Amino acid sequence: MQLPGIILVVFSDTSPIKSELAFEGAPDALLDPSCTDPGNQPPWRFRAGAVVVWKSATSTFVPADDPTGDRNQPATVTALVAADATWAGKNVEINFDGGPTVVVPLGAQSNTNALVIADLLKDLHVAGNLLVDEFNGLLRARTTEAGAEKSIKINMPALATAFGAAGTLGAGVDADYRVTLADGDLIDDSGAPAKSVVTCCRKAHFNTAKLRNLTPEAKMVLLRRGAFFG
Repeated sequence: MQLPGIILVVFSDTSPIKSELAFEGAPDALLDPSCTDPGNQPPWRFRAGAVVVWKSATSTFVPADDPTGDRNQPATVTALVAADATWAGKNVEINFDGGPTVVVPLGAQSNTNALVIADLLKDLHVAGNLLVDEFNGLLRARTTEAGAEKSIKINMPALATAFGAAGTLGAGVDADYRVTLADGDLIDDSGAPAKSVVTCCRKAHFNTAKLRNLTPEAKMVLLRRGAFFG
């Protein structure tokens, strides 16, 4: 019989974790050799307590405040077909984050993406919550805020070809933020910059003073997972 894995976390004086409350481990993080820890000696050592984020372009983790790292993505819905004469005069139903449905009537002559977009943005709820544009020849709607808590559903009941028979649902996505729990030496035996694998976690009761690179977005994602800061 295979026993479940056990994660041992040592809460030392330099640990970014304040207590075991809400702790959830994560797979080890592969640090990008570009990671820096200003003022640390030796300079190639990336200390524990860094908030890092996945960087899809290199399949590595970089500091959360590195502009090349991934960021939260908005909920997005794209029409299945371009607007045409069959769209004119129809109602578009839009639901934000599971709340009440907003119904936007399209004009009798709204037979292009541009005209439909103009009609949608006349509604204050739509204009305040969505960015609506044309992408690859199709109407696209994105929430103005990003993250896993955002969602949008668009339906055109009288025209199933526009967004599907039951409408189309889009959900926001959180970037993969983690907190490192061990030092990473970003150097190889020859002295050249190198990647490093370090232990990390997805959430915990963190000692805020011992965290580095904590951005507002990263903090929001960690809080959404159930982390505590103090």
